[in-house]
Amino acid sequence: MPARILLESTNTFYSSVNTGIQRVVRNIGIHAAQVSKEMGVECIPVVHIREKFYPVSFRRTDRKWADFADACWEIYRFVMGAILRFVPVRSIRKLLLPEPGHAGIFKGPNIVSRMLADLARSTFIKPIDLRAGDMLLLLDGCAKDNPLELLEKAHESSVTIGAISYDLIPLQYPQMFHPNLVTQFRNFMNWAVQNVDFFVAISDTVKGDVQQFVQEHAPERVFSEHAFASFPLGAELDYPTGTPQIRQDITSFFGEPDRKSPFLTVGTIEPRKNHLFVMQALDRVWQEDEHARLCIIGRTGWLCHEIINSIRNHERFASHILLITDATDHELEYCYQHSAALIFPSKAEGFGLPIVEALQHGLPVLASGIPIHREVGREWCSYFDLNSSDELADLMLTVLEGNAASLTPPPETYPPRTWLECTRRLIQGCLKQQQAGYVYDGEEQSTVSMSRQKQKTTRLGDVVEGLRRSA
Repeated sequence: MPARILLESTNTFYSSVNTGIQRVVRNIGIHAAQVSKEMGVECIPVVHIREKFYPVSFRRTDRKWADFADACWEIYRFVMGAILRFVPVRSIRKLLLPEPGHAGIFKGPNIVSRMLADLARSTFIKPIDLRAGDMLLLLDGCAKDNPLELLEKAHESSVTIGAISYDLIPLQYPQMFHPNLVTQFRNFMNWAVQNVDFFVAISDTVKGDVQQFVQEHAPERVFSEHAFASFPLGAELDYPTGTPQIRQDITSFFGEPDRKSPFLTVGTIEPRKNHLFVMQALDRVWQEDEHARLCIIGRTGWLCHEIINSIRNHERFASHILLITDATDHELEYCYQHSAALIFPSKAEGFGLPIVEALQHGLPVLASGIPIHREVGREWCSYFDLNSSDELADLMLTVLEGNAASLTPPPETYPPRTWLECTRRLIQGCLKQQQAGYVYDGEEQSTVSMSRQKQKTTRLGDVVEGLRRSA
């Protein structure tokens, strides 16, 4: 058994975002201590500072201070929001009232506060000395600040390196991402296939994609039978920030008397999430039921200018369409509880957290019929073809007619998913690596361990050369 499993989570630890990867990492970090006790292995969330790793905690133990900070932000958002109602310039609004994932006017203070926190941590907290037998798991996936050279040094010291694989979508659909992100992702994966000992994917679909990628890009490497694993994600909302107060815009939209409950979409505003497909279906639905409404929840992402303009410029915006780009978990839960159904039209996903979140709240789900959605939602979702918005429109009309129960088994019967069980499955996948021969026992090491250096035909320089050949 490995001496320790270090959960590298620098990117998420310093991020204000709590969707997608960040929600996964944060919840694994929170439940790591309990799983450590259950399985008898030390699981430690860590961040890297100046070529060293330091332990951190994701638990908000000081509730009074956290509540005070949340209250200050809520007051600022309310006051600044009232002022900015008279300012039509969107760039100024984004600067003074930044959305999740965008620092805005707080960028400078955030940088300073991180520098001070890192200084205090490196001064008063003892760094973790990596030793043979440790495992280092890259929880943040292909985060741009992964310390690749530091990881290589750890590898040379017989530390096993693993990575969570969330998806390969930037490589499969590069046209839907910013070119810089595609380059970053490609560089990481070219490094990973030559330096990572094992991969743990968030779904069987992604696991298969990763196995194929490794076979194509590193055919000379020999992996054990346990080097590719998968684990399911949890469904509970963890409310890391924000007060329980639901803003009036939301309660008014959902609480209008004598009107049917709105449909709901949840996901970052970006091309892959396919929001305009839902708008096309809505235009068809309105021909038969003018009372249909839609709430769109998602922070702004990349290549989203045209999408947001199409939504905001729609003739039914505000009256029948509500766009919330900075919803708290409390507000998200409120929307799950008061919607007619979740619409999840993504063109590609690694998992699809909103599907399990909605089903856990007893909400019907209408999802695009891509393989990953069928893996996660199984018979509890109603699927539509992405080549025809009419299929989605027909499902929406069925829901509006009160016949959602005829489409699938009751959402309440969907097997519950918890982040604690998610963390257990992840650590179990890591522990199986001892069968791969990567774990040292005294001075003796397995054949796979002894051949590790022979298998590693590349370092950072070789990755660059590989990219040049493939260009």
